[in-house]
Amino acid sequence: MAPFDRVRWLFRNAGRNLLGAFPSLPTERSGVGSEAACEARSWRGSPSRLVSDMVLRRELAAVFAGRSVSILDVGCGSGGARRHFADAGLSGTYLGVDIDDRFDREGVWPSLESQFVESDAHMADLPQADLVFSFSALEHIPEDRQLIERLRGVLQPRGIQMHVVPAGWALVAYLWHGYRHYHCGAIRARFDMERTRVIAIGGVGSLLLHTLYIAIPEMLLRVNLRSRMPGFYGLLVVLALKVDRVLPFWPTNYVVIERADEA
Repeated sequence: MAPFDRVRWLFRNAGRNLLGAFPSLPTERSGVGSEAACEARSWRGSPSRLVSDMVLRRELAAVFAGRSVSILDVGCGSGGARRHFADAGLSGTYLGVDIDDRFDREGVWPSLESQFVESDAHMADLPQADLVFSFSALEHIPEDRQLIERLRGVLQPRGIQMHVVPAGWALVAYLWHGYRHYHCGAIRARFDMERTRVIAIGGVGSLLLHTLYIAIPEMLLRVNLRSRMPGFYGLLVVLALKVDRVLPFWPTNYVVIERADEA
């Protein structure tokens, strides 16, 4: 987008996110233990990505432990989510779908029989799946409501949709990343709340760190402070996670988990 279009986009979405924050949305908090604190010191991604990764591994293991599963990864990119599935102990088949072919075919995932389809998920021939998954993909899809409904139709009984999406409060952290952020009203409008859990990721600490140390320097000033001062950044991630525990407001991301309709 041109600079003027970016400014207009920011103002339009700021208003939409603020209005959408008023509907109530039952959420769970994402507790992080000593494992996250240890990993944070050498972490180079955003603090919310660290917590999201741990929540995904925990939730996937809880749902699919001991089962052979079929996985559909929408907007899969390189297929890096297979790391989460393997770490959670999942085994079975994996199909990645993306409109661009950046898929990593060299990685070795013995527990997952992997395939990739270069296609628009709206149009692709999608198989039945136990797990429909996306990580920071739905916000890049113009007609996401239609896609979510279509994905709901391919779920097997006892299956789940699991999506990681940017929260409405995270506009200052993600700026013009994607078409939208998922405020409370947006999640309510897209998912069946009687069968859906929403886990809030991050808080004041993560939001401030992402905004001041990643969004502004990297997206606006084109300076990567994380790579220039990795040790200092690791300490800031540790501090951000501590602040999140005290001030668990303004999440940066949500993990949305909707169960299949078994009727």
